Amino acid sequence: MEKITKDKIINIVQKLIIQNDKTDITLNEIANELHITHAALYKYFKNKQELWEAVNAKWLEENVLLKINVDMSRTDRLELLHDWLKQFMDAKRAIYFENPKMFELSNMYIEHNPLALHNVLTLSYPSINEILGLDDPDFIQAENIMSAFAIFGLPDFACVWDEDFYDQRFENMWNLIKNGIQVNK
Repeated sequence: MEKITKDKIINIVQKLIIQNDKTDITLNEIANELHITHAALYKYFKNKQELWEAVNAKWLEENVLLKINVDMSRTDRLELLHDWLKQFMDAKRAIYFENPKMFELSNMYIEHNPLALHNVLTLSYPSINEILGLDDPDFIQAENIMSAFAIFGLPDFACVWDEDFYDQRFENMWNLIKNGIQVNK
């Protein structure tokens, strides 16, 4: 029998979401797929919310963060940040249209839970700090930047993601905040 790990559980959840075309996967379904008891899942995750946060964090990392490709050798840090943010938001938007079930799951368990949303979005903060040359372990500026662009990345706003004015709204937001961004050169 293959060893059970957090990653294996997360992979099974993703598989069940796609296979069953639904997001309301039960802990019993997950346990059955792994050939363990429902209670055994609590050895790895303290509750269902923690499991869904882990599923969403992995999904965000694999399908958004790892797909961003900016040329870090460029010297204009604001231009780099602009490109990084645009790729981040465009990746989330594209995946929403390609895989709405994962966005539905994200909306159910993450987007309506501020602490869970904070925990998942913190995955993006080190990239922002690196681009801006900041040594901010609290990620204050990174969090503020991501908050400003929430309309472009959170599923609650998906209804406007295919509108003609989406790109212009992104640029308008960028122009509004760029002069207030601290950059270390």
